[in-house]
Amino acid sequence: MMVMAAEDGSPGDVNGPAGTCEFIDRCPLFELFSLPGALNSYKINYCTSDFQRCARYQRALAGVKPAQNLLPCGKLLNRRPIRR
Repeated sequence: MMVMAAEDGSPGDVNGPAGTCEFIDRCPLFELFSLPGALNSYKINYCTSDFQRCARYQRALAGVKPAQNLLPCGKLLNRRPIRR
């Protein structure tokens, strides 16, 4: 069994199905998305496939709590409202 750091920096076990990130049910980034399609794109490309390349996962593994708006690609999500 592989042991790793959870989002809060505490040790955790990899419990998810093969190829699925263990944080998929509690990733704080998800609540920042208002469009389900955008969120599903990240879940498909990172959370349920090659999650080891996710910047959030890598920081958690290193014991560093990721910023809530850190995207899996390593960029920060702009949290300011869009003005029309």
